Formats: sequence, C-alpha cells, structure tokens
Amino acid sequence: MGAGEALLRAHLRVLAGAEVPGVQLSTTTENRAALGLYHKLGFAVTARRVTPLWVPWLGHPAEHLCLTRRLQPADLAL
Repeated sequence: MGAGEALLRAHLRVLAGAEVPGVQLSTTTENRAALGLYHKLGFAVTARRVTPLWVPWLGHPAEHLCLTRRLQPADLAL
C-alpha cells in the first residue's frame, strides 16, 4: 500500500532538513520487502555478517546487514 515508503521518505526529508549528513539502518537478508524499499530509496549495504541476534524472532542465525545512505539538500524533495 506504500505506507512504509511514504513514512521513510518523510523521515529522510526531515533528516535532510535538519542537515543530518547520512543515515544507517539494519535488517536481515530475509527481510526482502524492506531491502527492496531501502535499495529503491538509495541505501547501500556497507557491512554484513551472520549473527545469532535474530534467533529469538527467526529461530535461526541470519545474515545481518547494515545499510547506509548519504543525505543531500535534494532529498528535501523526496
């Protein structure tokens, strides 16, 4: 329905307006919907490793990804 994308775009606009230079977020390789959105909005994977962190939710270790994105004045128009 696009709610996640609208919320993330709004958040990025606010951060860009506050002159925050960049953002970082994390998820797993199993969260394909989120990864699609993050890539669509310009995030790039900057670190990855298999970790037991997600065992309580997934029931098994998962590949944890760190994604980052620089913010620029043009992001105010997101």
